[in-house]
Amino acid sequence: GLCFVGRRLSEDQNRDDLEKTYHLPDGLTLRDGITTEITLGPERFYPPEALFNPQLCGRDSPSLIELVWSSIMACPIESRKSLIGSIVLSGGSSMFPGFPERLEQELKNTAPPQARPHVHVLSHPSRGSLVWQGARLYCQPEMRPLQDHIWITRQEWEEIGMKIVAKKAAFRITS
Repeated sequence: GLCFVGRRLSEDQNRDDLEKTYHLPDGLTLRDGITTEITLGPERFYPPEALFNPQLCGRDSPSLIELVWSSIMACPIESRKSLIGSIVLSGGSSMFPGFPERLEQELKNTAPPQARPHVHVLSHPSRGSLVWQGARLYCQPEMRPLQDHIWITRQEWEEIGMKIVAKKAAFRITS
């Protein structure tokens, strides 16, 4: 892949080895009808960097680090050590080279000193399709009895709102 997650934006912008040429697949060309390859430099790390620094895209949004950390802090205190030690990555964006390492390091930097040794990010090789795999398993016929109790219908959502999630939660986090 061309894109990657860098360690530090200030360092990555000055790297000598950034430029990489990409040959368009299957003989495709750019709009000019001639160009079959492109050379990228800093563009290689800016897209995933936006997950860590949304301000790069002009967004006034929390970073991934802030979202993960606030989610952990919203849980009961007795669960936090377990959660900090088992942060599971899933989804296509987690597949960028360097993503797991950067996420773990940034979370360690955010954590109080006594919690830093416990921060651990788990990055399964097939994490890009874990959500799909989970949904596929969840939709198997043998799961039907469970589905009726925890699936949320549109009508339930419209009538009850967010509270339906807590009411139908499939599990509770415990330490």
